[in-house]
Amino acid sequence: MPFWRNLRDRISGHTDQDLDRELRAHLEAEAEQQQDSGLAAEQARYAARRALGNTTLVKEEVREMWAWTSVERLLQDLRYAIRVLRKAPVFTAAALLSITLGIAANTTVFSLIDAMWFRTLPVRDAEQLVRVYVWGLPKGARNPGTDSFSWPLYDAVRRRATVLQDLAAHYSSAPLQVSAGGETNEVQGAVVSANYFPMLGIRPALGRFFLPEEDQVRGRDAVAVISTAFWQRRFGGDPGVVGRAITINGVSFQIVGIAPEEFPGLVPGSSPNDLWIPTMMLETGYRWCNGFTDGCTPLDVIGRLPPGRKLEEARAELSAIIANADKAPGYAGPRSAFLDRAIGLEQGARNRYSRHMQLMAGVAALLLILSCANVAGLLLARGVARRHEIAVRLSIGAARFRCVLGMLNSLEVQVLRPT
Repeated sequence: MPFWRNLRDRISGHTDQDLDRELRAHLEAEAEQQQDSGLAAEQARYAARRALGNTTLVKEEVREMWAWTSVERLLQDLRYAIRVLRKAPVFTAAALLSITLGIAANTTVFSLIDAMWFRTLPVRDAEQLVRVYVWGLPKGARNPGTDSFSWPLYDAVRRRATVLQDLAAHYSSAPLQVSAGGETNEVQGAVVSANYFPMLGIRPALGRFFLPEEDQVRGRDAVAVISTAFWQRRFGGDPGVVGRAITINGVSFQIVGIAPEEFPGLVPGSSPNDLWIPTMMLETGYRWCNGFTDGCTPLDVIGRLPPGRKLEEARAELSAIIANADKAPGYAGPRSAFLDRAIGLEQGARNRYSRHMQLMAGVAALLLILSCANVAGLLLARGVARRHEIAVRLSIGAARFRCVLGMLNSLEVQVLRPT
């Protein structure tokens, strides 16, 4: 490969001709010493060559100390690997198909596990966010569990809490019938408190978010924030969309702002939200029960834990507040607070899908093991035919590491033993 060789020579300041001259000079000096010890000229030359050893191996070891040698060697191995694989298309296709299936299955499962357990929210200082649940034992149930908030309980907890910097409420999976831009269809919406966007550290792409006074009187302020995707899809990216009216579940709303494109909502792995409305319009966005009573709990709550504060501190304070303010019927004894870091899906969803994910991860791992075993069997079968070739390589001075590296690059791992 003349390009890499010329580049190597320029950087290192050495050429193959320089190396040949140095070896000849060393042989001549060694031969002179042998002649001085009493050997004939021909015998002295043979003795000098035996003392030096394999010249090809010496050259290779010297080149190891020159710049760009590893790059040149890698390109040589890749070219050789391609030639070997082209000579055996059936073997290549079988090996690649087996490995591809195993890797694809594990990549898919890992993506799901990452979304469910490890992915942080796309907001400012996401590591500080915690999800807040109500923990209690329903009457007639054997085991306690988590529950969401009614609006009165959320309001009481938010006004009295001091450990958390702020608490925001949201119902992020509201199916809403929206009429806008001449079309009517169902979109994924969310009902959120006025402090939802500021607490998350999100800035509007256009317009503004909800004002505190727009989330104080039940059913009064019909305002909405739409997503960038919805804005592009329904309004063609018209910057004059702020102030226009859209109909949500039969109620006329005014668009006041557009959320940034990089914010899809607070439910990782689900469909992104297309619009948001304030919690005082909860009866429009949530029609299964009256969220303003303690018996209806549609709201999830998320808070920001300041640096240096612990979950146990916030849990103790919120539990005391919930025990005093909670009026929800149907529970055996007072309820408390349960806090969880806002990573991946919410606690209930993770509990529901954990066994399914474990089963999928086990199947994917088994598939990868079978794929590797299949390829290993193919490689071992081909390895027998190459023992003579490897023996020849080793006999002419090739280093064992170079033989192994070349065979790894050509997907042909085998036991290297000269015959």
